[in-house]
Amino acid sequence: METSGQYNKGMDLRALETLTTVLDNLKDAVWSFDLVKQQYIYTNRQFNEMYGATPEQLRAEPFKWRTTVHPEDYAFVNRETQRLYQGESVELEFRIVVNGQIRWVSDRKSPVFDSGGKLFAVVGISSDITDKKRAELVLKDSEYTYRYLFLNNPNPLWIYDLETLAFMAVNNAAISEYGFTEEEFLSMNITEIRPAEEVPRLLSAVRSVKKTHSRTQGWKHLTKDGRLIDVIISGHGIIYNGRKSEIIMVHNVTEIMKAREEMIIAKTNLDATIDSIDNIIWSIDPDYRLLSANAAFKTMIKDKYDVDIELGDSILIPVVKPEEVQLWKAYFDRSLSGEMVVLNAKILHPTNTHEIKMYPIHHDNRIIGIVCQGRDVQEALDNAIRIEKQNRDLRQIVELASHDIRGPVASLMGIVPLFNESNPEDPFNADIINHVRTLVHQLDRVLHEIVSKSHLLHQENTIKDPSPQSQSENE
Repeated sequence: METSGQYNKGMDLRALETLTTVLDNLKDAVWSFDLVKQQYIYTNRQFNEMYGATPEQLRAEPFKWRTTVHPEDYAFVNRETQRLYQGESVELEFRIVVNGQIRWVSDRKSPVFDSGGKLFAVVGISSDITDKKRAELVLKDSEYTYRYLFLNNPNPLWIYDLETLAFMAVNNAAISEYGFTEEEFLSMNITEIRPAEEVPRLLSAVRSVKKTHSRTQGWKHLTKDGRLIDVIISGHGIIYNGRKSEIIMVHNVTEIMKAREEMIIAKTNLDATIDSIDNIIWSIDPDYRLLSANAAFKTMIKDKYDVDIELGDSILIPVVKPEEVQLWKAYFDRSLSGEMVVLNAKILHPTNTHEIKMYPIHHDNRIIGIVCQGRDVQEALDNAIRIEKQNRDLRQIVELASHDIRGPVASLMGIVPLFNESNPEDPFNADIINHVRTLVHQLDRVLHEIVSKSHLLHQENTIKDPSPQSQSENE
């Protein structure tokens, strides 16, 4: 029995050593305090390190740990600790200051009673939760930041429940844009700001919401005052307050759509106007791609090259002869360098000459392309040649006529002084008058010949200008 007793005592000692080793290797501080003797029964290594005190210091000064409590938390810790003496377990979090560093501690304390129900000790476990508190602070700051960004984003934002479709949160921009108060929004669901005809499409979109970003356009929303606005929707599936939800950002594009419609109408009118012009008109970018072209230009390309050219196609058509391509490219490059190019050439028609003008298009101090126009000037050139010939013929007629006129005029000038003005009855005056009459007839014949030759010359050089065909003839 004695051996057995010694053996049992040995086992108790080893068990105690094992327990001490286990407690010393815990991450938490473990302790027990005798309220009667006012001294620690046990403290593990972590407790000593947490409060910066050795076992000897704790034996000499049992309440040293209180001196480490942060001044702002001391009253709270002292008040909560008093509950132990009323037999309550206490769990609290507070700050301590050890070696100039602030740490957060989670302290769980429980009263211990003897067999008679009398409180005689307290046991506790203290955990260093500094990292947790820092993470919570970061999370809190992050939540505040995101909340601030949500509420003050210049675009309307809201979160809605994917199951009930109810609004769960809205920001200030949504309230301002749509005219509903926050309370009104939170009493509604997202179908109530949609035209009835768009609800089926909306429900289909909701069923396909994923935890990825999505962006859709072509939506219309209703404001509180009944206005319809055009919007683009950006969304992302999230979990909000434990519910599957979607956060939505709205881009109001009503004015953009209106401006785009006006621009389309203006462009349509401009295209119609340009297409009504007989001259060929086109523009290209610096890479020689067609930016615009009127009907006359497309018809010319079709007739000459049998190509249906489209916007975006290269103006340097592959079927064009290489030397012709290089010629056009040289002219385009000159204009793209900033020069206004004017040329007359038979490069658009086998027999007719065209005048081509190329103008650089400037934007933000750079050339973004060129606009070209061409007109058939063959008729004008032919007319100029006819006019020049007519002028030469007229000069020839005048030169010939002047010789025939000078003779009679010289004779008239010679006999007029012979007229006896002082005696009109002088018989010699009658001869002079007869001679003048003969000279006048000669001048009249000469003038008639000039007029006849002029008429003949006019008929030979008249520019034919066929009258326009009627609509029925065109048809």
